Amino acid sequence: MADTPKSLYQKLLLVPLTLAVIALAALAVQFLTASRPFIGGVDFYYYILNARDLADGTGGAPPTRYVYFPGVYSFWATILRITDGGLAALQWAYAGVMLANGILIGCILATVTRIWQAGLLATALYLFMASRVEGLYGVTEPITTIPFLAGLWLWVLLSDTGRPRAALIALATGFGLTLFSKQQGVLLLLGALGLLQDPAHAARPLRQRLAGIATVIGVALLIFLCAMLLEGGGIEAVNMGLRFVMEYQLEGAWLQNVSRAYDATQPVSNLFLSACAVWFALTIARRKFPELPPAVIPVLGLAVLSALGCVLQFSRRGYLHYALLFLPSAIIAGGLALYVVAIFLNRQARRWPRFAETAVIIGMASFLLVNSAGMTDFVRYVSSQVASPTRWMPHDALRQVFAPLCARVKP
Repeated sequence: MADTPKSLYQKLLLVPLTLAVIALAALAVQFLTASRPFIGGVDFYYYILNARDLADGTGGAPPTRYVYFPGVYSFWATILRITDGGLAALQWAYAGVMLANGILIGCILATVTRIWQAGLLATALYLFMASRVEGLYGVTEPITTIPFLAGLWLWVLLSDTGRPRAALIALATGFGLTLFSKQQGVLLLLGALGLLQDPAHAARPLRQRLAGIATVIGVALLIFLCAMLLEGGGIEAVNMGLRFVMEYQLEGAWLQNVSRAYDATQPVSNLFLSACAVWFALTIARRKFPELPPAVIPVLGLAVLSALGCVLQFSRRGYLHYALLFLPSAIIAGGLALYVVAIFLNRQARRWPRFAETAVIIGMASFLLVNSAGMTDFVRYVSSQVASPTRWMPHDALRQVFAPLCARVKP
């Protein structure tokens, strides 16, 4: 029996690659903890003040807070209730959110590919890349993506254990709570279309598969509405939030905004484009890859389509932190694309048994080289951040952000 990409990788690169990945992950966590005192920004300030009023129960939170969906307020109100409400506690909570995103991304990749090193590398990549797109400004996107990632991971686990209905409910719950956290979370729902390529249901007629996806979307919306009702805002809050988003003033051209985010997220954005091509090829030639684990194609499709959905928000504005909604799906898609390419190269290399290992290594190196644009800048950025985490925000900007916040939050 021919070696799989996993066994080949283990024979050739296990020890040095594993040590390098562990070291990189440790550096990423160290960077995050060192950056904790500098977490903050306008969004951070705004949401915490509203959440403080909600946690106090004094009724001081204005109804206009519903211009943003209230899931993030609920998160911060909970943190304020279970901690001393000090700035350090709030910053640690947000650092935990960032770490949770990275861990969930890694768990999804590790579960699907059965390569834990891939998951650890994805965790480190998220932590470093997120800081590059305003991830340490205390924005809402990392809070929003946690239920999405948790639902997707549960979908993978439950599907592997033969519980498809429970898997779909878990995924729908993740989608619903994501929308409850932020209006733009609805864009991730586009990823549900990726389930059309689930090999477990490939034999079913297209109508039945579409009905299954409609069920996921319907349950997600039902969970969202229930959460809004339980929170107290109800339908009026939904209408207020939707009207506010639709009235966003246009800032910059769509392609210009996307290009800015694309440059800031290289090389992940390059790998994502390759993942789009790989997924498109798999949708055409799915039966030619029987060696792929069952979850690879649907998870890749879900990640690609949800990330593409997130690109739509750049049609209104070009804030870099919008990329944080896109980033988890893009990293998952890119990681799975690498895995599929490795399997394809290993299959092709069987024609030349004597040179199989060399052929796979050269092929993977070539694929990575094609997607390496921006890698030098990213490595330089990571090196500077590890050396001095405060470089992501000038000291003058730090003082402007924290002066009003420190005056209102308990020390």
